[in-house]
Amino acid sequence: MRFTTYCINVGRSCANRSLVMGLCTFIDVLFVVDPLLSGDGGHVAVDGGMFDLFSFVPRAGVEVFICSSVVGLFQAVEHGDIGALISFLYLGTRFVLGAVYIRPSTPWADWVDISQFMGTCDIVVGDFNARLPGLTLTDGACNHGKWLSEFMTIHGFTRSTPDEPTFRGITTIDHCISRRSMTSRYHYRASLEHAGVFFRFQADLPSDMMSKRPDWNKCDNDELTEDLCRQSRYAPNKIWGRLRSLVDRLPRSRAGPGYCKFWNDEREKMRLDIRRARRLIKDRPEGRADHNLV
Repeated sequence: MRFTTYCINVGRSCANRSLVMGLCTFIDVLFVVDPLLSGDGGHVAVDGGMFDLFSFVPRAGVEVFICSSVVGLFQAVEHGDIGALISFLYLGTRFVLGAVYIRPSTPWADWVDISQFMGTCDIVVGDFNARLPGLTLTDGACNHGKWLSEFMTIHGFTRSTPDEPTFRGITTIDHCISRRSMTSRYHYRASLEHAGVFFRFQADLPSDMMSKRPDWNKCDNDELTEDLCRQSRYAPNKIWGRLRSLVDRLPRSRAGPGYCKFWNDEREKMRLDIRRARRLIKDRPEGRADHNLV
């Protein structure tokens, strides 16, 4: 199964983090770099909507959010001040995905620890504060850029080159490096100082993760309608979990053949009648309103 990941530096802004979560409704894994922290370095709560906070440590430079429906596919490997590592299975092999935030004032002594931290990864993304030749200020490399270039050469990483500068339109310090070929692209339309990085990867889906199809013939439609109406009384951040538990209680089919068992000949005849009525009414200019109603 293919998953989509997004990583972006929000500049210690809770509003930027909420904006990103609102825009990334199709994302499975979200790395929030340089998040807003409380006075003691703790996590600042946010209404994540479809996302669950998967990993965080005090004074961390990265927060990991994962979509509620796929959170069970990932494991937390390590999380520190530098960044976070999570793992997933693909073709029976475990891969490590990392996100880092390397501050501009990081000295060489700390970079050695960072290299060991990233050396265990297959994919690393984040704000490296490393300018490499091309799409940078004066097209030159800073110390972090030289160190990152040496790290990629030693560990066999390749970098996904952006089309435009990723920070304020003047320099490129946000990178995506990987040991294997992958597709990634940079997102410049979030109206933030940093450009976000999209990339996709494939992971194994456990055979017992997907439940069998609901048997709609055995469902009590009146009771189900009343249960759905009652959910409107709860807060938006609680509706998803309650709807999920409601669906889990539905009776399940035994075989799960892969088609709609509730679709019988009577419903098929009704569908054809409605389609025929729409076609007849559409041909009449005065029947446009009736066509939309049908």
